[in-house]
Amino acid sequence: MGPVFKNHIVICGWNYRGFEIVQAVRSMHEFPVVIVSKNVDEIVERVGLLPNTFIIQGDCANEAILKSADVGYARSVVVLSDVTLGESTDARSVEVALAVEKIQVSVHTVVELKSVLNKPHFSWTKTDELIADEEVSVKLIAQGIRHVLSQQRLDAENQLYQEKLLLAAYLGLVSPSETAAQIVRVDIEWTR
Repeated sequence: MGPVFKNHIVICGWNYRGFEIVQAVRSMHEFPVVIVSKNVDEIVERVGLLPNTFIIQGDCANEAILKSADVGYARSVVVLSDVTLGESTDARSVEVALAVEKIQVSVHTVVELKSVLNKPHFSWTKTDELIADEEVSVKLIAQGIRHVLSQQRLDAENQLYQEKLLLAAYLGLVSPSETAAQIVRVDIEWTR
């Protein structure tokens, strides 16, 4: 028997960002989304009615559970931080990433980290993307500042460009030349 799901997105675990991630995936693609989590009550309440979204109850590090989510045929696997574990959150994410890779090492994996300091612990995995809260917020803030600064630069450059065009047009009008436009006096008869 073949896989039930194929080219789908698997979300391992659930936290306060889960619903927004599912919505973001839904807004970009129609790929099936399979959520694997021990606690499914909140998930069913929040995403239960979304189309093409499925929930499997179980431990994300359990090979049989991951196989029931067809992780081996997934387009991508997202491992969300289990924020209830405190300081052990990222250790659990390493465990889940290794369990996923045991089934399919080449699957694209994205892991949410609690602390950027724990990135070295993922050297044992083939995780494609490690995303830490603190990095994201810092990068978003920097991007926001960069956007404002670049917009100011673009506004200044645009104003300078417009002034240069106006000057060039004016100079073209007033410069005597056989090839350039000139100001020419023409008597016009006004009619009403």
